[in-house]
Formats: sequence, structure tokens, C-alpha cells
Amino acid sequence: PLVIHGPVGTGKTHLLEGIYAAARKAHPDWRVSYLTSEEFTNRFLYAMRHDKLGGLRRQLRELDLLLVDDLGFLATKKATQEELLHTFDALNSEGRRMVVACDCHPRLADGFSPELTDRLLGGAVWGLTPPDQQTRLEILQAKSRLGGGPPLAPAVLRLLAESLRGNVRELEGALQCVRHYARVTGRPADVALAREALADHLRHA
Repeated sequence: PLVIHGPVGTGKTHLLEGIYAAARKAHPDWRVSYLTSEEFTNRFLYAMRHDKLGGLRRQLRELDLLLVDDLGFLATKKATQEELLHTFDALNSEGRRMVVACDCHPRLADGFSPELTDRLLGGAVWGLTPPDQQTRLEILQAKSRLGGGPPLAPAVLRLLAESLRGNVRELEGALQCVRHYARVTGRPADVALAREALADHLRHA
């Protein structure tokens, strides 16, 4: 499998959605499914209660590509982990593909069974980290052009990129904060206003 792990807000879901869309475009004949772990669990429980496990297993194990997001949701769900394990084994034996995302490296996921951890470690394990300053600036520039209204001044974006070291959602929130503060006060969104609007953010950063 391909295992993508990293802290909240580093783009794991975004990346899985991109893989899903690219696979559908490049291989229109493939059977591809994208599920969160919660959806996988709900489908499994429903099939078990309504005596439809055979149908669910056929549906999942005949896929060419299965993507499962937020694997940490399965941490204490032994029966669901076992079902996912059998699904993985069935896909793997046929040379089919699986991509999963979780918040930490599989070795650090205390709630995973040893068998599931072993399978995950048998593939490519890639970690995502919060963006560096240049990447933060590029993200802010892109986000600033969205959502209506004029883009924020380069000096304001540089201030945010240099000062805020969190994830992408924090950067988006900071942009919205500056825009709202400028709108409410009727002042231009310059560096001085950004420092006022984000005083708490900057102090905590």
C-alpha cells in the first residue's frame, strides 16, 4: 500500500482526493473507491447486521484502487480492522492498489493490530509535514486570490508566512481574519491592520 501520514491540516485528504481524481481520469475503466474509515466502518456494520457481508466484500475486493482516509478512526475497532486487513490481503494478492492516510506513522498507532501495522509497513510510508515559509507564502498568495475581494498586499502575506507556522487551515483563518477586520473597520488591509487583527494569533505563534 501507499501510506500517507502527518498531523492535522497538512493536506492528507486533499492529496487522497487528488489521487482519486487522477486515477479516474487516467484509467476510466478502473473501479476506484474513496472512503473515510468511518464510512468503511458504517458499511461493514450495516452489511453485518443485514447479512450482506458477501456483497460488500465482493464490491471492495474487486476494486482496482481503494483509498481509505483517516485510518486512525479504526484504532479500537478490532472487527473493522480485521475486515480491512482481509480486504487489503485480497486486493494485494490480485496486484490491486490501496492508499491510506492516517495522522501518525503506522508504528506509532497504538490502536492498530500488529497484523494491520505489519501490512501498512510493507508498502511505501510517506510523512507530510507542515509547510515551510516559502510554501506558506505560496499558499497564502493562492488563497488570497480566491473568495472575492482584492488580493491582500504582498507585505501582509509575507508577514503571515513569516509569523504563522501552523497548518494550512490556520493560514486560511488568518486571511479571513484580516479581511473581516478590514471590512468591519473600513480600513485598508495593510501590515498595521494585519498586526491588530491577528494580535492573538501572532502572540501564540
